[in-house]
Amino acid sequence: MNEATMAALVLFLGGALPAYLFAYAIGVRQAVHLIAGWHENKVTNAKAYAQVIGASLFVMAIGMTLAALLLWAQMISGNELLVLLLSASTLPVIGAVYGWLKYRPRN
Repeated sequence: MNEATMAALVLFLGGALPAYLFAYAIGVRQAVHLIAGWHENKVTNAKAYAQVIGASLFVMAIGMTLAALLLWAQMISGNELLVLLLSASTLPVIGAVYGWLKYRPRN
């Protein structure tokens, strides 16, 4: 097994696969206890908030899978891989901020 295949396998198994599992657990199964700092009183619509977080995790997992496939096929350089992974990993942060702004309690 060459270096690119090993790195792609580690990226998929260590990054994308857990992200898919957490996206399913949070977005579909409504396991909101997996969200860091979760408290029922902090949001007005817990189901919609969980769907936003789950969707952002799912899109991040797709980006990581794409990065692993491109790395395995040796069609991506190190800098391009870095940009792809950084942009994919910021999506859950953007989703959390969006969910907080949309579903926070209004005073």
